[in-house]
Amino acid sequence: MQKIQSEFKDKGAVIVMVNIDSERFKVVPFLKKNPPSATVVLSDGKVEDSYGVRGIPFILALDRKGMIRLRKTGFSPGTEHELRGAIEALLNEPDKPPASPK
Repeated sequence: MQKIQSEFKDKGAVIVMVNIDSERFKVVPFLKKNPPSATVVLSDGKVEDSYGVRGIPFILALDRKGMIRLRKTGFSPGTEHELRGAIEALLNEPDKPPASPK
């Protein structure tokens, strides 16, 4: 995820990694020693409930309006390619829908 964030950050994409580990005392020191290039959020349990997380990693790609456009659980050999393709497609969408003809 950090590699993808580095690749797309100058194009406006933002990667947010949500850690759902209940043992925060282990996560915080790790992040201090290994600063991530992507944003990391420590969940209080609400994220998992809100988005129906059933496994990790749980990947969502949202468009500029905040609509979920990709939902994937797990990481397989094609996941990185799939996520890159989704991000590129979303970044290539126009900011505004085309005007309708009169």
